[in-house]
Amino acid sequence: MRVKAIDSLTLLEEFGNQLRLPYSKALSDGLFELRIKFSGDISRIFYFFYIGNKIIVTNGFIKKTQKPHRLSLQKPENTSRTMRGGIRMSDLQRYKNKQLQDPEFKAEYERTRPEFEIMHALVDARISQNMTQKELAEKSGVRQSNISRIENGTCSPTIATLEALASGMGKKLIVSFE
Repeated sequence: MRVKAIDSLTLLEEFGNQLRLPYSKALSDGLFELRIKFSGDISRIFYFFYIGNKIIVTNGFIKKTQKPHRLSLQKPENTSRTMRGGIRMSDLQRYKNKQLQDPEFKAEYERTRPEFEIMHALVDARISQNMTQKELAEKSGVRQSNISRIENGTCSPTIATLEALASGMGKKLIVSFE
């Protein structure tokens, strides 16, 4: 779950307010939640945008049910204090480097890189084309639910699916070994 959370935060860092559902959902008063699904677990990480499009992550939790968690329906006090500048946060790269010192985390992180690279490339290409998942589904012939699962890293696409998605965006699929 830590690796999946860092990957999701990496996407948020790169795409900012262009990252929308299924990754990000606006709650209220400028507060957003990053939505992370891994195996049967669902996590939520709260954040807001600060001066200069900086993203401030406040807190998070692992959901136990599909019902909205009561914390997601209100702004916790530490979030209000953070939004006023009362708590100092570290940056994502520093946090990731610290996590990579854990051998278990590092092994899982390295194991999931190919999946993340596919997920990242698809999100990047789709957003650069200013397309929604629905629009890409219509142009590629790949169901929107499948696009969502690929972008969330919950399924591994076939080469044929990736070619259809590339074609739907007017792009060419290139696979390489390095």
